[in-house]
Amino acid sequence: MGSSRNPEDRLNDKLQMIAGPSFDLPVNDNKEPKKFTNKCRLFVGNLTDDTTMEEFQEMFSVFGEIAEPYINLEKAFGFVKLDYRENAEKARQALNGTMRNGRMLKVRFSAMGCSLKVKRLSPWVSNELLELAFSVFGELERATVVVDERGKSTGNGIVEFAKKPCALYCLKKCAESSFFLTESLCPVEVEPLNEDDVEEGLCENVLPKKHHEYMRERSNGPRLAMPGSFEMEYGNRWKQLYEMEKQRREQLEQEIKMEMDKLRDQMEFARREHETEMLREQLRRREMEQERSKGDWDVRQQQREEERRRLEEEMQRRQETMQSRMRQSEEDLKRRQQENQLFMQANELSSLLDQQEQAIWDDGSAAPPAVPDTGYGDVWGGQDAGFSPHGVPPPGMGGRGGRGGRGAAQVAGMDMGGFSPRGRGVPPPGYRGGRGGFRGTPRGGGGPGRPGRPMDDGMEFPSKRPRVF
Repeated sequence: MGSSRNPEDRLNDKLQMIAGPSFDLPVNDNKEPKKFTNKCRLFVGNLTDDTTMEEFQEMFSVFGEIAEPYINLEKAFGFVKLDYRENAEKARQALNGTMRNGRMLKVRFSAMGCSLKVKRLSPWVSNELLELAFSVFGELERATVVVDERGKSTGNGIVEFAKKPCALYCLKKCAESSFFLTESLCPVEVEPLNEDDVEEGLCENVLPKKHHEYMRERSNGPRLAMPGSFEMEYGNRWKQLYEMEKQRREQLEQEIKMEMDKLRDQMEFARREHETEMLREQLRRREMEQERSKGDWDVRQQQREEERRRLEEEMQRRQETMQSRMRQSEEDLKRRQQENQLFMQANELSSLLDQQEQAIWDDGSAAPPAVPDTGYGDVWGGQDAGFSPHGVPPPGMGGRGGRGGRGAAQVAGMDMGGFSPRGRGVPPPGYRGGRGGFRGTPRGGGGPGRPGRPMDDGMEFPSKRPRVF
């Protein structure tokens, strides 16, 4: 995926990686010379047409390892790289000017156009920073800051790329945009480096001696001008022109320096204003964010307050519901307590009546009280009181004394001096009460063939004791 990206993206990525502070860069202590650099590349001219690649390689292999051999027989030249600069120098000195198949070979160092000159460098740019900065454009062979005799930077540097396309790409980008190496906004200036051959120089045998200018210039030799002569006059004029050029160059350099200082001051002032404006803009953004945060906080507080009120209302409703339930429970509890008290009183009264009845039952000498007329006949009589000849209660009193007889008994009890409205009170002798009056057949009598035991008043007592509620 990385290979599909364009060079611009790769360059931006590399610049992003080195965009931070460049304090204390590691020093390049690698003193071992590189092999097969561009400084070891030789140009070979005047090759014959019958030169083969094998012969060309054998010609230079005796001086060391070779690489990238190339020959063009149509134009009779070739190129070759040796491993080190020293071996390339030996090959140049040994083969330059030698005759091969009737032709004199021309061997010299070849410049590939991979070297660039960097100008306007800050005094704080070192070799390591220069190499780090320009390595984003491609592989480097050397990056050096030029210094004077005191070791101070001259503001110039030399960058040598391993390949010519990388150098051309660097020239293009630095011309289209501004390339900064430090915090200063003064961009560097990049131009091709014209490498001058200061070692070999210009030999006499390579000059075109048949040229007319050669004959005219060489017609007179070195000399000093005689005072007052024609040569002295025009020699002084040329010196005055040299001095004018020097002064104007110095004046131009001073003017350029003053303009640079002025631009530097303006740049510093504009930078301060720019930083101040950025801080103001940042402050405005923070104030806006704070206002938004405050608004959000107010909305959240309002929501919390509404939630709190809702919870309070709900809690109040729950408390009211709980209180109503508690009141209902208390009322139910009081009602049950009252019912239990009534029930206990009824039980006590029933127990007391049972004891009285038991006492009356055990004491048979007690005479029954007078029974008034209740409208139902004499309840103490036999057949004349409404009972059948067999002691069966009249209709409405039920088969066992009946529930209908309760009303008669109650009515009778209310008028019989001691019976309560519920049929309670002191019963007559031999009567034990009940919900339905007499139960079963009378004691001592009953059905047919079982004559009852007559009482003094003609009444027969029941054979069973009625229940009392």
